Amino acid sequence: MILNVLYFFFYINFPKKWIQYFVKNRKIKILKIIAKKGHYKNRIQIAESLKLLNDEEKAELISIQIDDSIEVVFEKAIEVAHTSKVSRQLKQKMEERKTIWAAKKINEELQKEITSKKLKDTTNYKRKFGSGESLDTVKKMLKKPINTGKWF
Repeated sequence: MILNVLYFFFYINFPKKWIQYFVKNRKIKILKIIAKKGHYKNRIQIAESLKLLNDEEKAELISIQIDDSIEVVFEKAIEVAHTSKVSRQLKQKMEERKTIWAAKKINEELQKEITSKKLKDTTNYKRKFGSGESLDTVKKMLKKPINTGKWF
């Protein structure tokens, strides 16, 4: 209850020792709340420490972490799910999420290609540093005395 209120008003990053303590003492309710609303580093740590829990507790946390918006958390949850006994519904959900992440990667690659085509003939696409023009202008500026001007 208190954790729900804290996460409603504040964004908390728990220390690693606390997460390890929750895992060792099997505080699944707290781990669920952190897995849903917690800091991304805490969610990654929970995904890494899923191996220490029994199959029922793993299944509860894996179902939450499969829907995570961070790909690393999703991948680590899938690694643990392959080594443990998981229900068919959860396996179907995992396959759906795999296809979603694959589609996101394909869209990102397509977007990179589109932007590279748009910027291909512009000056923003590739900057030339080898000509040394900027270095020469800086050297000229440094050779001039600083206190020169109309007011002197």
